[in-house]
Amino acid sequence: MVFHQADDQLFSASVRQDISFGPLDLGLSQQEASMRVHEAAKQCGLFHLLYRPTHALSGGEKARCALAGVLAMRPGLLLIDEPTASLDPPARQQVFRILESLTTKGKTIVLATHEIEIAHNWADYVLILQEGSLLASGPATSIMNDQALLVHIGLDKPWYSELTKR
Repeated sequence: MVFHQADDQLFSASVRQDISFGPLDLGLSQQEASMRVHEAAKQCGLFHLLYRPTHALSGGEKARCALAGVLAMRPGLLLIDEPTASLDPPARQQVFRILESLTTKGKTIVLATHEIEIAHNWADYVLILQEGSLLASGPATSIMNDQALLVHIGLDKPWYSELTKR
């Protein structure tokens, strides 16, 4: 799982140490863990930052570091909470490029978001929750084209964002 706030997930002194925590905790050898760290760092565009202190990263770099730490464990299912919260447009684009590369490799991603345009432009299947209850679920194209539902939940205005377009 990738947390909503990367600062809540990152705790090691350097990017390399943070990404290696999961593989080492799984009991992998130093060599295997190192291989996974390099693989995840490259995948998330962090290879050149492996020895940088985690506290010295930008918001986008922290988000990608948190994601790399999870990817280094090679999960079958990736849970991500608000992956673009507080990120600027270029950082958002980087995160979605990484997520898109994962889906093309067959990874299943469950993404929680308050940003309806992300669900509209990126998701295959959508669950809409309101005040703790399931309001609707189904293929994203069906849910996002249900005008009566969108009016009911106050989302009757059109939205579009190139940042999250799949």
